[in-house]
Amino acid sequence: LLTLTLLLTNLGAVLAETISAPPASQISANPDYASVEKYFPGAGNTRTFAISYVTSAIGKKSSSSISVSAVTETNTTAVKIGGTIYVQQWKNNAWKNYTSRSFWDYDTTRASTFKTVPVESGYYYRIKVYHTAIDNTGMVQAVSTTTSVLVN
Repeated sequence: LLTLTLLLTNLGAVLAETISAPPASQISANPDYASVEKYFPGAGNTRTFAISYVTSAIGKKSSSSISVSAVTETNTTAVKIGGTIYVQQWKNNAWKNYTSRSFWDYDTTRASTFKTVPVESGYYYRIKVYHTAIDNTGMVQAVSTTTSVLVN
């Protein structure tokens, strides 16, 4: 009986961890897809190098994979443009970096990527993207964070 009690207690702890959900405001209304985009209207001045637009998206592909995408655009040609996508997993009541993917392009105003990423089933995932652009005057950055989707 003691062994059965311990087994059920451990099973309950595992189930509680895997079905833990982030706050409702951080869960996508669409159960399979979440995206965010940001425009920076002040970037219309081409005398000052700036990021003008960013977007990021996450989609559930299967019970063990997601798709991630991101776009970074500048108002003038960048020497290097792109960013780093952090796939974050909701675990133990907090967002933890699960894995990351970088994307870069050169001598252009736009960089984009679309990747499939393997993940563990039973968790909520979101992406946080650090969009970066570099020119001869320096570096500019913007951040975009999606709401989350449940992969199960």
